[in-house]
Amino acid sequence: MKAGQAEPLICYWDPCGISVSGSGIAHYGACLRQGLDKLGSTVLLGSRDQNIFYSRIKVLQGQRNYLSLLRARGARSTAPFIYHGLANINLPLWQHRRQDKMVVTIHDIIPLLEPSAVSRSYFEQFRWALPRVLKIAEQVIVISRWSREQVRERYPWSAEKLRLIPHGLDGLGKVSQQEVSRDSKRTVLLAVSRFEHYKRFPLLIELLRALGRDYLLQVVCDARGLRFLHREAGDLLGEGRLEVFCQISQLALAQIYQKADLLLLPSWYEGFCLPAAEGLAAGVPLLYQRGTAVEEFVPASLGVGIGERSDSIEPWVAAVRKLRGFKRQEDFQKQLGIYLAGRRSWDDVARETREVYCSLVPDFL
Repeated sequence: MKAGQAEPLICYWDPCGISVSGSGIAHYGACLRQGLDKLGSTVLLGSRDQNIFYSRIKVLQGQRNYLSLLRARGARSTAPFIYHGLANINLPLWQHRRQDKMVVTIHDIIPLLEPSAVSRSYFEQFRWALPRVLKIAEQVIVISRWSREQVRERYPWSAEKLRLIPHGLDGLGKVSQQEVSRDSKRTVLLAVSRFEHYKRFPLLIELLRALGRDYLLQVVCDARGLRFLHREAGDLLGEGRLEVFCQISQLALAQIYQKADLLLLPSWYEGFCLPAAEGLAAGVPLLYQRGTAVEEFVPASLGVGIGERSDSIEPWVAAVRKLRGFKRQEDFQKQLGIYLAGRRSWDDVARETREVYCSLVPDFL
C-alpha cells in the first residue's frame, strides 16, 4: 500500500465454529463467503488465539481472537474494520476499538431454552454472555423467525438490532444420477444432526426397531452421536439396518441426501434448520417435530409435522409408513418444482449480509 493511501475496509470473521470440519457453522460460513466473493467483498478469517486454556472458555474466545487479530494487523493499522462472530456469542465482550463495528449471527438460544442439554458451565457462560453480545453488536443477524422471537421475548430492548436473514437452499451442489445408487428394496430414512439430548437420537433407534427390516436408517452425525449409536444400536449396525457417517465431505453428504426417501427431524428445538434446507434442495420430503423453526422452511405440501409433544414413537411410525413412496409421487414432484423455482439462494444471503455491513461502514466494498 502506498504512503498516504487509505487502508481498504475489511470484514473479519471470528474463527470460532468456522474451522470445525463438518460443522453447520463451517458450512454456513463457506456458502456465505462464496456469495460475498462474487460480490467482490473482502472477507477474511480472523486470527485464532492459540492458548489451549483460554480456548476452552467460550466467553473468552471472541475477546482473545479479536486481540490476536489486532496484534497480527500491527500497531500502525488504525483503519476501522467490521468484526463478525458467526457462533452466537463470539464477540469481544470486554473491550474493542471504538472505530471497529461489531456484528453477530445468532442461530438459536437453545442453551437458555433447554439448560439440561448443555453443560452447567456453558449454560452459565451463555446466559451471562448473550445480553452483553446483544448490547455490543451494532447489528444482529438471526437465521429464523423462531430464533428472532425467542430473542425478542427475553431481550425486547434488542429488537431494533435484529435482522432476519435465513440461509440459502443451494449449498451442497449438484449430484448427477449416475453418482447415486439407491437401495431399491428398502425405504431409506435419513437424519443429519450433531448429538444433543434434545435432538432425540433414542427416538430414531426406537423408530427403526418398530418399522422393521424394510427400512434403512442413515445418520450423519458427530463423534458423540457415533459413540451413542454404536453403544445403543450395535445390533442394528451389525444387521445393516443402520448406517452412520461422520466427518464426510459436502459431496458425500449431497449423495446421501439424494439417496434418501425421507428426512427425519425429531429435535425438540431447532433454530438453524440447515438440514431442512439441504433436504428440500435435494428433493427429499421431511418429517419433523412441530413447534420449531423447521416450519418456516417446509411447506405443508413437502413435509409432515408431528404436533404431539411426547416421547411416543407411535405417531412417527404411522407418519413414516404413510409417507413411504411419497418422494416419487407426481404431486410431490410438482410442488417441489414450484418451491425450488422460487427458492432462496446463498447469493441472496450474501447480498443481504453485505447490506448489513454497508449500513455500518458505507464504504465497505
